[in-house]
Amino acid sequence: MHKLKLTRLLLKTFFAYRSGLTRLDYLPYRIFIDVTSKCNLRCVMCPQSIEGLIKPGLMDFDLYKKVIDEIGSFANEVILHLSGEPLLHPCLLEMVRYGVRSGLTVSFNTNATVLTEEKSEKLIESGLARITFSFDGYTKEEYEQIKVGADFEKTLNKILMFLKLKKRLRSKRPYTVVRVVELKPHPSNLPDKDNFIRMLKSNGLNHLQIVPSHSFGGYFNELDRARGSSYTPCSFLWYSLGILWDGKCVPCCVDITGKLGLNNVKDSTISEIWNSDGIVKLREAMTREMVNFDPCRGCDMLWQDKVLGIRKRYLFEFLRESFLA
Repeated sequence: MHKLKLTRLLLKTFFAYRSGLTRLDYLPYRIFIDVTSKCNLRCVMCPQSIEGLIKPGLMDFDLYKKVIDEIGSFANEVILHLSGEPLLHPCLLEMVRYGVRSGLTVSFNTNATVLTEEKSEKLIESGLARITFSFDGYTKEEYEQIKVGADFEKTLNKILMFLKLKKRLRSKRPYTVVRVVELKPHPSNLPDKDNFIRMLKSNGLNHLQIVPSHSFGGYFNELDRARGSSYTPCSFLWYSLGILWDGKCVPCCVDITGKLGLNNVKDSTISEIWNSDGIVKLREAMTREMVNFDPCRGCDMLWQDKVLGIRKRYLFEFLRESFLA
């Protein structure tokens, strides 16, 4: 999407959000697609660690193409994950390429545990715009306590391999991010943390994103910690849409089990779903602070400090990701 067009769309979205409009005359420009709900790890702050909560599955490639063919005319970015590990999908590379050919900015998050040199080279050459490595911990002990099932040295070496390969191929893409969830705040001058950051940046990492844990819509008890801020309606409902592996649409990237499930893209177009009665009622409830339903009532994101409807600490990340071309 042309940057000028995207800027106008962001301004229109901001106006609609601030005005409390619930039927929108534009379509979502950020689409989350859960290409697979399977994951090989059980991270302690992720719903995947709750036994039996998430039904494992793979999105059919034909269904994926149907979605991309529709959103290619109006969306800016497609993010190929919600609850699962996208590298576990056997068609991920083809999915990336198909999205890129459709003119979309394609990105995804990965725990990097199943990354190989061959996959890395093909992803670097695919046109993938951004890859975010979830690597939660600065030491072996901390990392392996959080990311249950992963090995600190092996995974870190895979990320470093990717960064070095990208540099060797002299490729600007994909923009590389390492995202660290800090379950508890770390001192900024912690030696292990300093060495970790220095090592990654010396190997060409574009950005290190440090974030606190959140409640995942009430699955984890983080709400009390966030109550210091005033209520702010969730802006997701005004610019994004999620699609689970089986085609069910969800209005928020946190609703990974489909509690707020809308129509299925197998039966309805995204254009129809975007202003359907279900999502319109959600927007109305959100603007009136009447979120007495799951997962919204347990979501700490409604109580975090925001600027223009975006969590303050993520505003620059949001803009960077939106305009990443």
